[in-house]
Amino acid sequence: MLVEINLLPKKESRNRPIFVLAGLLLFLLIIGLFILFFIGQLHKSETKAVDLQIQMTKQLVAAEQQKMIDSGASDSSENLQNAVQWAEDYPLKTVPLLRKLTELLPDSGLIQSLDYQEASVSQIVIQFDTSREAAYYLRALLDSDWVVNAKILSLTTEEQDTENGLGNDPFIPRYYAEFAIDLNQTVLKAETLDQQGGEQE
Repeated sequence: MLVEINLLPKKESRNRPIFVLAGLLLFLLIIGLFILFFIGQLHKSETKAVDLQIQMTKQLVAAEQQKMIDSGASDSSENLQNAVQWAEDYPLKTVPLLRKLTELLPDSGLIQSLDYQEASVSQIVIQFDTSREAAYYLRALLDSDWVVNAKILSLTTEEQDTENGLGNDPFIPRYYAEFAIDLNQTVLKAETLDQQGGEQE
């Protein structure tokens, strides 16, 4: 029986380093892909968090703007209500009212008496030369925007003694008309305030 003894060293395969290198590259590639995937997921979650934060900030801004709008509307409404209340409570003085009543009088018209209450002139007696002038005055009152309604309560005649030696008839009739006038307080107060503002300027 023959035994072969080979004393020569075995030749290492030349392909082994290539496999090792390929395996190492494959391992590095897998690690790199895993790292890229992890970074991508992290970036995606950060982007979602930032988007959520932006959305919440927008909602907060919208809520604050709505609060400001509601507050502004409430303030405007409250200021307007206060202004209306102040205008209603503002006392209407007699002098501006007398001025208005006098402006409509004819040249011969004279106010004899005036009973003024809060919302109306319950009695005003005016002297006229003719009954027609009383009718014209009533028409002028009704055409005024500061008068809601007006009417003649009575019209009386009284003869005045004017004897001076110049005429044959010493008596001239005078007409006294008593009016009831409902006033438009809003218009009168607004005009009074405008006049006062103009006088102060």
